[in-house]
Amino acid sequence: MIVDDDWSTLEIIKHILTQWGIKAVTLNDERDFWKTLEDTVPDLLILDIEMPHFNGIDLCKVIRNDPHWNRIPVVFITAHKYPNIHNQIFAAGADDYISKPFKYSELITRVINRIKRSPSIRL
Repeated sequence: MIVDDDWSTLEIIKHILTQWGIKAVTLNDERDFWKTLEDTVPDLLILDIEMPHFNGIDLCKVIRNDPHWNRIPVVFITAHKYPNIHNQIFAAGADDYISKPFKYSELITRVINRIKRSPSIRL
C-alpha cells in the first residue's frame, strides 16, 4: 500500500510495482489509512513523511506499537534533506527509505527485498 498526498508519486510508484507483478493499492488521503489497511492487508507500506493531516513518521510509530500490524515492512520515500531525518525514520521503526528523486531500479530492488525478508508475507 502506497500512502502519499501527491498523485503523480502514487501513479509512478504503482506503475513501477505493477510492471513487476506487485499489486499496489494507492491512498491519497491518509485519513482513510486504517480502513484501507484493514480492507487490503498489504504486504508492505510505502509512506510519505509529510502529508496534510498527519506525519508519516508518527504513523509508523503507531503501526509499530500495534501487535496486529507491527510486522508489515515500512519503507519511506522522502525528498527531505533535513539533518537527522533518516535517524528519525529508523527510530520510528521503518525498515528502509528511498530518497526522491529515486531511480526505478532502486525502488523495485528495495521493495522486493523487503517483501522477501518479511515473515508475514503470504507469497
